Amino acid sequence: MIITSGTIPDNGIVCRECKGGVIKELWRIDYKNQGDYEKVWNFLDRFDKDADLKFAGSKSFWEDYIAGKIDENKILEQYK
Repeated sequence: MIITSGTIPDNGIVCRECKGGVIKELWRIDYKNQGDYEKVWNFLDRFDKDADLKFAGSKSFWEDYIAGKIDENKILEQYK
């Protein structure tokens, strides 16, 4: 069984995989600007807590989101 999880500490976003009890970091994005942490959490707080956020494991999504290239409202519409 493979489990993939993402965490959002105050210094960036980390995606890890656990396979056979071994944890491997898949990717990491370090925040470059003050306020990136709040920006990410404010966005995530707009979704239902049980939502299956397909984009959450995508490094390119988070890079684009932090850079301001993602239309939040368009994403939110997909999850209503």
